[in-house]
Amino acid sequence: MIARVLEERGLSTVGISLVREHTVKIKPPRAVWVPFPFGMSIGHRHDVKEQRAVLDLAFSTFDAPSGPVLLDFVAAERRERAAPLQSSDVEIEAHARTIDLASEVESTRARWKAHPGLSGVAPEHFGELARFLANYMPGDEAGYAGRPPEVALLQFIRYAVEDLRVMYMEARMQAQPDEASDDRQRWLLASTALGVLMRTLRDRMEASDDPKFKAAAAGMAR
Repeated sequence: MIARVLEERGLSTVGISLVREHTVKIKPPRAVWVPFPFGMSIGHRHDVKEQRAVLDLAFSTFDAPSGPVLLDFVAAERRERAAPLQSSDVEIEAHARTIDLASEVESTRARWKAHPGLSGVAPEHFGELARFLANYMPGDEAGYAGRPPEVALLQFIRYAVEDLRVMYMEARMQAQPDEASDDRQRWLLASTALGVLMRTLRDRMEASDDPKFKAAAAGMAR
């Protein structure tokens, strides 16, 4: 972990954790777990008091004589969940199954402030990337022509799904800035062709007898 490398070179670090169990396993030198949805690492938008409290707690970890240190931030009750909404909690709406995925991706991309993603695929090719994912079957090694050669196929699929998910969520945030995180996640999972694709791809990979496909499917439709 990069924090340990920096610490070995005399630079003190502190991290903000959104997934506590991962932080417990990794044991970084100093960290603060926050019970917020992804995208809200230091607190809710416009809530200066909450954000400052998170930062104060993070800086307080430097007072500990030794590490690893993991502190939990206690947040006020809100209607957003502490963890991302899971697809098992959301039923797909009937109309979402009738939407053309590639057309939806192109329409979403037109409303999004494009930036490079994990997959290495340029945003203008996200439509064909979505078609590749829709047709992918476990064990098919043909792959996607635009995949960076240094990225393994299964990792590329995870990256591609994440790039599309981020694009949708950011475009939605631009269009509905006051929407609660839960409602935004519910919209993605229940009302979009991408939400249908994420579940379908996950189910195909989990149905494989090969453990590497099952592992790649974990968390794909969160």
